[in-house]
Amino acid sequence: MAYIRLLVCVGILLSLFSCQHTSSYSSYPTTMLRAEQLMDLAPDSAKNLLLRLKDSIPQQSEEVQMYYHLLTVKANDKCYVPHTGDSLMKALVYYYEQHGTPAQRMEAYYYLGSVYRDMHDAPRALNYFLQAVDASEDGKEYQILARTYAQMGTLYMYQKLYDEAMPMHKKAYHYYSLAKDSLLLSYALRDIGRAFTAQHNVDSTLYYYEAGYRAAKQMNDIRRMRAIQNELSGVYLQLGRYKEAREALTQSSAYQSNIASNILIWG
Repeated sequence: MAYIRLLVCVGILLSLFSCQHTSSYSSYPTTMLRAEQLMDLAPDSAKNLLLRLKDSIPQQSEEVQMYYHLLTVKANDKCYVPHTGDSLMKALVYYYEQHGTPAQRMEAYYYLGSVYRDMHDAPRALNYFLQAVDASEDGKEYQILARTYAQMGTLYMYQKLYDEAMPMHKKAYHYYSLAKDSLLLSYALRDIGRAFTAQHNVDSTLYYYEAGYRAAKQMNDIRRMRAIQNELSGVYLQLGRYKEAREALTQSSAYQSNIASNILIWG
């Protein structure tokens, strides 16, 4: 009899834990969850879905409202909409410091860092990116960690702190690999190549650019292939490998967003 009572108690506890674990997500509007799913592959679509909820969100709970605002900032960031003010993100950071999961706190710190990046305040941006790393509970939030290290590496590059930039980009590649994010691995390799360019190590630059191109080609990611080829053509040019430079540049020219830099390299 005691054994049966024990089984019943364990079952009740497991049920309570399950309810607590899923209650937050079950309270979010379906459209909001769909936007979250689309965020990485189709941020424009995610942004449009979130806009549909704009008028109804004020009637939702504080938890839903805060996560909605976090997703909105995230969608704008992924759509390359510049951040112009820090008020909203500071409120979100304050909220997630008191509530939410470690991953949500990390994202709040990350996007406040992104706000200061766009506002050209590198010291505060780096401070919040570091806080995002420190907020990691077990080092398994691979995607957030990868993006954070990539941003830190880029900021160090802008400040010509090349020795600090290299380990950041290598850590970004490490975490993208752990996350099995094949789409962004190509850019992570390219960023390591850029860091070697700044250190005037042409052989290593070429190795990582070519590896980045192969990674993009393996995924049939035409946009990233062309973007990397555009920079790769400049590396070939430095090495006097003009035939390869011309081939890379010709293929890259098909991607119109690179047209200005293409014209410069052609010249």
